[in-house]
Amino acid sequence: MKTFFANLPKIIATIFGLVVAAFIVVAIVNSLFLFKFENQFETGENLKGTECRDTISACGDLTGTDDFTYMAAALIEIKADAKGVDKKRIKEYYESVSFGLEGAADASHTVKVEVFELDNNTGMFTPSICPDRTYMFNDVSTVRNFDNCYVVVIYDMGNYAPLDYRTYFA
Repeated sequence: MKTFFANLPKIIATIFGLVVAAFIVVAIVNSLFLFKFENQFETGENLKGTECRDTISACGDLTGTDDFTYMAAALIEIKADAKGVDKKRIKEYYESVSFGLEGAADASHTVKVEVFELDNNTGMFTPSICPDRTYMFNDVSTVRNFDNCYVVVIYDMGNYAPLDYRTYFA
């Protein structure tokens, strides 16, 4: 009994270390899923007549519903010679390409697509699903004509990640 109490600080430190390690590992794994989710814009096929200029992503409780959400956004520029490409066509395309998480998503998750015009040349935007957040593309220097730019935001919502700190502090 004496050795148990003598080792109690080590036992408590070990348990604390394991709990902290679990939170770190889960956050890293979810970040890898987020990277793969965002990377679909760059590795996937673009809608004919468009170019993906930049991407950005985030994850956590982005909508205030206590659901873990993966969000990936792309700055899409319509080429000057493209015909018949508009906001509606872009949305239909990204809704049809089965963009989503592989392996991380719960069966009850939903994928939503939002498309809107980029109404500035700074690369800043506020999605309608998370109106209290503003995001900014990192590199808008390659954009030739901001009048032909759209932001495509894809959400994978309804995921369960109780050990990821971003579920509570995103």
